Amino acid sequence: MMLQPVTFTVMLAMPRCEFTQKNARTPLANVATTYNPRCYAYNWILVAGSALVLYTMEVCLMVRIHAMYGRNKRLLYLNLGILATTMAATVILTVFGLPKFSFVKAPPGVAGCYGDAPRFMWLLAFPSVLYEAWLFCLALRKGYQDRRQRSSLGQRRSLLGILITHNLAWFAVTFTIVMANLILFRYGPTGARTTGVSIFFASSTIVGSRLLVDTRRAWKSTSANWPIRTADATRPTMEFAAMTGGDLITVMSSTTLGGQADVRWTGSRWVAVVGSDLETNAAVGLGSINQPEKEQE
Repeated sequence: MMLQPVTFTVMLAMPRCEFTQKNARTPLANVATTYNPRCYAYNWILVAGSALVLYTMEVCLMVRIHAMYGRNKRLLYLNLGILATTMAATVILTVFGLPKFSFVKAPPGVAGCYGDAPRFMWLLAFPSVLYEAWLFCLALRKGYQDRRQRSSLGQRRSLLGILITHNLAWFAVTFTIVMANLILFRYGPTGARTTGVSIFFASSTIVGSRLLVDTRRAWKSTSANWPIRTADATRPTMEFAAMTGGDLITVMSSTTLGGQADVRWTGSRWVAVVGSDLETNAAVGLGSINQPEKEQE
């Protein structure tokens, strides 16, 4: 997130460039273009910084998807493969496309590098758009499943539900930003095709920080929903523990249940929600009681 100020500092600190018409690149409309090695070096730094920020976010989002789907290893390996392919495609397009950038001659007394990107550079953002769309669909699917599960059990919004909602908002913002850069590269007017890069950096910083704050707030507001501890799934008896109102409740079930489980108080009874990855759950009543009972010493 700190790369944008650094790159601007590098650009402003560079000594004034001596521009020549030698090795001129693709001309802009009615503007003389020049070749300058320092400007191309700065361009490489800017593109590398943008890619670093983007893929750092996508790795974090991929890890969150991994947690949302109960640490599904198959899905993790699939996402890793797609991410590696996306990064490879971006590197190849950058290597072939970056030398095509054009720089305009700065007016007298003005230092820095000013230029434009060729239109085909929209392909640089295309792999990231596809990957963001894939992650967004995964988060949307999990959000629908979580909403349906809570509705059927009469549960209030859980930490997982809040996390899914934030993920959907985050995916939507990231997808929109990357798509905006793609459209600007492809259809933007001369001189304005790289304006979306600064918007991308600013949005990443603001939305990312807000996401962390909201997630921490959600964790505090749902701290009563403690994670359960279960015995070995191969044993005939399992122990479920839940925390409500400061009272520790222990419920014994003689049914062997595999995978993860969660115990919630619905107002009239304790309900165990059981599933291998909490994606396909089965509700098991643990007896109708009027109020929680304290653990017997």
